[in-house]
Order: sequence, then structure tokens, then C-alpha cells
Amino acid sequence: MGVSHKNLSRWYLQTGQNLEAGLSFGQAMQSAGGAPSKDVAAMAQQLLAGLSIDEVFKNAPKWLPQADRFLISAAGTSGRIPDALKKLSERHKLAAENISRAVFATLYPLGVLHLGALIFPVLNLVEFSESGSMQFHPEAYIGNVLVFLLPLWAIMGTLVFLSKRRSPIIFFLMRSLPGLRGYSKAKSVADFSFALESFLNAGAPMAESWFASGMVSGDPNLQNASLQITNQIKTGQPPGNYLPQYKVFPEEFTTLYRTGEQTGRLDTNLLMLTKQFQEKADQSLAVASSWYPKLIFLIIAIYAGIKIMGFYSQYLGGILKMIE
Repeated sequence: MGVSHKNLSRWYLQTGQNLEAGLSFGQAMQSAGGAPSKDVAAMAQQLLAGLSIDEVFKNAPKWLPQADRFLISAAGTSGRIPDALKKLSERHKLAAENISRAVFATLYPLGVLHLGALIFPVLNLVEFSESGSMQFHPEAYIGNVLVFLLPLWAIMGTLVFLSKRRSPIIFFLMRSLPGLRGYSKAKSVADFSFALESFLNAGAPMAESWFASGMVSGDPNLQNASLQITNQIKTGQPPGNYLPQYKVFPEEFTTLYRTGEQTGRLDTNLLMLTKQFQEKADQSLAVASSWYPKLIFLIIAIYAGIKIMGFYSQYLGGILKMIE
């Protein structure tokens, strides 16, 4: 059973608040709402039985994202769980807001497509006989509507299913579409920056933080670069030395990261990068949300114009036959 970003955000927020109120971690989790109570109770019992936070969360139910498990485990080791839970709550709240904006942005173009599916077949129901009279064929209307709507619904259902499974197909589709390509790239860097700051602030080692942050980004190119840099970190080299070799990291990311690494303000610079790239992602999504509905409407308008011209051409042809 999956848990929505909204419910995860609520669970993390309330758990952190309960911890700050003086409850134990197990009690804090159970008193918070948003997550499956049966699974949370089992995790709380494991903590009461003496298992470490790391052991409990490494074997947590599948509805708990892997990146979240890494962060909570790292925070448990360093004693910074409340701060980690707050960051996770903010991250999932932002994810829920992005999904809501994306869904809202698709309502208009989908409405236009459905309206077109209901209207256009009407024009196909009309034929002009040799005598010039109009003949209607309403029996074919439903079939013509379903020929368009069924594939549309199938595509929509497939995309929703792939999104919930976090399939890489969705990533490649977004990277292939203008507007959404910019959103996807900026969002991946924003997620990476946010995760890296969170892991480092929770006390996770640099190598583990880079590896886990790459996984959180969801970008295969970022994941590959993070894995290679992780191996280089293990040799004792700072990541900033290698960032210019990887084009997947934008120039502003490389510059601010290396500056933060040299001045000891890496956490501050990563938060700055998160904000900058999240704003870029929001701007790209806003542009795509504005232009894609207009493009769909334009295509439908052109198609409608062609069909109407054909209809009147037949109509005038029928009148001319009647005159003759």
C-alpha cells in the first residue's frame, strides 16, 4: 500500500513535534497520523525491543521511500532526528504541491480533448445523398467517440501507473518534451541539493551522502555521476575537484558547491542551490502549463476548421445538385 506525499509530510511533521514534546521515537511515530497504523506499530515495537533506528528503518515497509530511510538512519546515529523529520516533511509537502500543480495544469487540455471527442463525431454523422438531402447516422456516434476516448484513457492510465511506480519511462518522456525538459533537469538538481544538505546536516558521511542524494534525484545521469564521485571521495579527494568533469551539474551548482567547500559554508550554499533550482523548475512548469494547453487548443481548432469547411463544402454541393 502506497502513502501519498501529503500523508508522509503530515506523519513526519507530527512525529517530529511529538519527539520535541518529550515522547520516545516509537511513541511519537504511533501518535502521528498519515502512515499505516499497523506498520508504524510494528516499527515502534521493534524500537521498544531494543533494535536500533538504523536496523528498524533499513527493514521498513515499502511505502517508506528508501532515501527517507537513509536520512532517518543517519539522523538517528547523530541524534538529529527532529531536524531530519522536519526536512522530510517539507520535501514531501513540496512534492505534493508540485503534483497538484501538474494535475491542475492537465485538467484544461484534457477537458478540451474530451470536448473535441464529443463534438467532432457529430460532423461525421452527416452525409449528403445524391439528391442533396442530408442523412444522419447517430448509431455510429458512440463508436466514433470511443475510438478516440479509449486510447486516450489507456494512455492516461498508463502514465498514472508509471508515475506511481516511479518508472524511468516518465523521466525520459519528460526529458523529450520542450518545457518539461527544463523542469525535469532543474527539479533533479534541486532534489539532489536538498538531499545532500539534509544528509550532511544529519551527520551522514560524505560518500554515503553523495550516493544517497544521487538516488533521490531520480536522474540516471546524476545517479551515475554521484556514484563515480562517491568512489573518488573514498580515495580521500573532495567532490569539488571533480565536479567540472560532469556536465550534468550546472555551472552555478559547481561554482557554489566549490565555494562552500572552501569556505566551510557548504550547507548554506546547498540550501541556496535548492532554492535557486526549485524556482527554475517552477518557472519551467509554469511556462509548460501555459503553452501546452494553447498548443492542444490550436490543433483542435485547426482540425475543427477543416472539418467544418468540409461539412459546408458537402452542404453547398448538395444545394447545387438540388438546383440542377
